[in-house]
Amino acid sequence: IEGSKRRDRRRERETAVLDQLRERHHFPLPEGVIEREIEGLLREYAEGLQARGVDVQNADIDWTELGAQVRPQAIKRVEARLILDAIARKRDIAVSSEELEETLANLARREQTSTVALRQAMSESGQLERLRMQLRRQKTLERLLGEGDDEVVGADEPEATSDGADEAAELAADAVAGDEADSSETKG
Repeated sequence: IEGSKRRDRRRERETAVLDQLRERHHFPLPEGVIEREIEGLLREYAEGLQARGVDVQNADIDWTELGAQVRPQAIKRVEARLILDAIARKRDIAVSSEELEETLANLARREQTSTVALRQAMSESGQLERLRMQLRRQKTLERLLGEGDDEVVGADEPEATSDGADEAAELAADAVAGDEADSSETKG
């Protein structure tokens, strides 16, 4: 019970920091980026239903309506990722090979497979780089919360919410523009 309460408190703190950063630093998100995130959220939802034995092909689900409902969440997630990525770049936060290997080993144990097999499968599917980015964002968030092992700047401190985060928001906006350009190149 105590562990659950701790996780809940931590989640609340993470949400508060991300909400604060998003509120202070607005930047436009291309529609294509938002749509991809909505598709990802709907895919996660469908996979969750399938895991519980629901036949999503025959279920009475209005996917268009559901997509409209998750749109605000999709926007928040994209903004949070971009801001955390920009802060990580600005502060040179990286995930070491050891940190990645430790995470892979933990995932492999849970999935009852070897680390080598999991790494290979994730590498082939592109998930390995996504895992590294996810770990980098988590590490950045931990530093913002004062849990990191290097220089720490809390979200309520001036550097995190003014100059540094302004620059982070600019970097995030640039990253979105680049991501949208990459996306349109691969479609065309």
